[in-house]
Parts: sequence; C-alpha cells; structure tokens
Amino acid sequence: MRIEELWRKAISGKKGFLYDLFRLSLYFLSLPYFPLFHLFRWMQSLRQVKLPCPVISIGNITLGGTGKTSLAIFLGRKLEEMEYKVAILCTGYGGKSIGKVRGKGAREVGDEAFLLSANLERGDVWAGRDRLKMAREALKEGAEVIILDDAMQYFCIKKDLEIVMLNAFSPFGYGYLFPRGSLREPISGLRRAQVIILSNADAVDEKSAIIERVKEINPSALILEANYRAKELVEMGEGKVRELGCLKGKRIMGVAGIGCPEGFKRTLEKLAVEVFFRAFPDHYDFKRRDILSLQEEAKSKGLSAIVITEKDGIKIKELMGGDLPLEVPIFVLRVELSLSSEEVFRRKIEEILQR
Repeated sequence: MRIEELWRKAISGKKGFLYDLFRLSLYFLSLPYFPLFHLFRWMQSLRQVKLPCPVISIGNITLGGTGKTSLAIFLGRKLEEMEYKVAILCTGYGGKSIGKVRGKGAREVGDEAFLLSANLERGDVWAGRDRLKMAREALKEGAEVIILDDAMQYFCIKKDLEIVMLNAFSPFGYGYLFPRGSLREPISGLRRAQVIILSNADAVDEKSAIIERVKEINPSALILEANYRAKELVEMGEGKVRELGCLKGKRIMGVAGIGCPEGFKRTLEKLAVEVFFRAFPDHYDFKRRDILSLQEEAKSKGLSAIVITEKDGIKIKELMGGDLPLEVPIFVLRVELSLSSEEVFRRKIEEILQR
C-alpha cells in the first residue's frame, strides 16, 4: 500500500487499532502547522503589492483536487469573451521551466500549466514560484486581468476577488489540519472568500448540509455549485473526435492521475455499463511501461476502451509512438465546467473589473 493511500484511509476514518495509532501520530505532527501557517501569512503580507490591474484568485482550503484548473479555464474564456487580455499565473507544478508557457512542452512546464495555456486564445499562462515577478512580466506584455491559480494561501499580491473551491467529496478536509487531515489552513479561512464554489455538488447527498455549514462560516459569500459535463471523446493517436454514445453498453477501464479521481470515475459510470477504475497519484508521470500494463489488463478483461482525463492525456500523448501497440483504444474524455447561477457569477466578475 502506498503511503498516500494509507494516509487517505487514516484521515477519512478507516477503523482499526493501527489506523488509530497512525491518526494519533498525525495529530501530533499537525500541531506545528497552525503557528507556521500564520507566520508564513504574516511574512508574506509584510511585502504585499497592489498591482495596477484587477487580480482574481482561485484557490482551495484543502489539499487535493477541487477543480481549480477547470475554473481557471472557464474564467479565462469568459474574460476573453469580454475582450480582456488575461494572464494566468500558476506554480507550474511538475515542470522545469519558468516564465511564459506558450510554445513549450508539457513535461517542460507541467501538465496543468500546459492545459491552461492550450485553452486560452489571446491570453498567456506564466509558470513559476515567484508569481510577483511573473505578474510584472505579464503586465509588460499588456495583461489587463490577472488570475492567480491555486493562490488562497498566497499573500504577496493583493487580491480584488478571492474565489475558493470546495470539493463536495471532502469539503472540510476531515476537520483537521495537514497531516492529521487535509486542511491547508483552518476552516475559518473561508471568511476571506467573496465567492465559494462547491464542485461535484450533484455527486453527493450531503450537498445541502455542506452549503449550510459554509453559510455559517461566511454568511456574506456568494455560494455557487459546479459540476462537470462530459463533452466528447478524442482517440489517442489518430486524434479523431468520437461521440459519447460510443461507450454506451460497453465495459471500459477508467484511468486518472488527478487530485479527485472519484469525480472522473462517476462521470464514466454514467457513460458505460461497467467501469474498471485505476487511480494514480496526482500529477503522475506516466511511463511507457504503465501504458503497456494498462493495455494488458484491459485486454485480459475483454474491455472495449481505456478512457483517461485530459490532463493525463497531455503526458500520455508524448509516449504515443509507432512502436507502442494499442490493441485496446485509448480515449481522452473532455469535460466542461457547468456553473450554477452563471449570470450572477458574471456580474460579480464585472463588478470587480469596473472598480
């Protein structure tokens, strides 16, 4: 069992004496996290800079996937429709290069930075830990609105709008700071947000209870729901676009190396009659041997297809060569974000832009 899998089982309440002991150890390890976070916040706030353009932050209060990348793409496109030149600043996790992303490969800049860049028409994505430096570079190139990706716990740049994403599967990090839970900061941090979006909202029965809890913490925030709609399938290798209906009645394998694989799995279960699912760690660097192993397993089970996420498809595409046999076809499932009260959200953005 991988240490990450063991950790997730422990913090989610898996029963057993060894898990109890592990949770106790994690609790003591989490005690320094609270004062260290506030020290970090205080030190960054001392040198906080106000930029000469609107700054919108997208972040989350927990570790793991909440849909930040999908929202950044959604927001970037909306701003471009409003004829603003957008710059998205991200850390470029997993990449080796810093600076402007356009024209660089996925393994050079990281899968998320590459995906963000591929979905902007006029704007640019900038990758690097020094986001203040990246912001200044973007402003030199005419950026009119800056989106800070994964920036709830980033305080060096003053934000005009704080958007926080919560994953409905584990919205409050199991109630504890990391590593006892998956909270990046205390839940009270939600009070800084002007907009709070619950992703995978329709996938859980506790949606109403989660929203009520959020309202108790931050009564003034605009609370929205987000879900993901399957859009189309793209066949790896040939690049042909397929209708979603081609999976109907089929037995398939789902593969995901993302922060919240559960949401992707549930989407696949709506499209196919049976799904064998394989979850890999977030940002997993797929190798040729992984593809061959998945192919062999799918073939042995008599499955019709292997379906992967768009983010994983970026790295897997680079492994696709003429000498890599694909007896079982691999499809990338493209999804799109569906936001409740989209017009209300748009007005909130316009309010910030007109200040």
